[in-house]
Amino acid sequence: MAMKVPEFLFPIANPIMTLLLNSPLHGLMSGSILVLYFTGRRSGRALSTPARYCEADDELVLITNPETRWWPNFLEGAEAEVQLRGKRVKVVAKSTRGPAPQVGARVEQMLEAHPADAVYMDVEKDTAASREAGKPIWDTATLDAAKARLVAVVLTKRKA
Repeated sequence: MAMKVPEFLFPIANPIMTLLLNSPLHGLMSGSILVLYFTGRRSGRALSTPARYCEADDELVLITNPETRWWPNFLEGAEAEVQLRGKRVKVVAKSTRGPAPQVGARVEQMLEAHPADAVYMDVEKDTAASREAGKPIWDTATLDAAKARLVAVVLTKRKA
């Protein structure tokens, strides 16, 4: 399984990722990571966070742990912007916490797009089934637990 970046490094890594994703060198990471810009619902402050994404139809899907503090800003849906592949894009963001069925589908989408993220979701591979299938097959118990625990934030691009 992939190695997990220790939590204490995120306060250091996130500003560096934000700088990179807003620079001409964004192509190094912008195929799978974006920067989400939003206004805090209680503080009114301008906030941002880099996040892994996958695309599904006209939507961008982010998966986060409930312990992170940014996703409640989107419980009611809110306008935001993302730095996506070198461009600023207006979006409407809506967060949903598991065990809602739509969270489970979004977790599966993210695992299909980025199997290495399983380590952040605490999802384990069914090693024998994966070897036989030639692709990741997820352990049902850990996948179901992740679907019940995680948060899906769906970003819909706004029409210009």
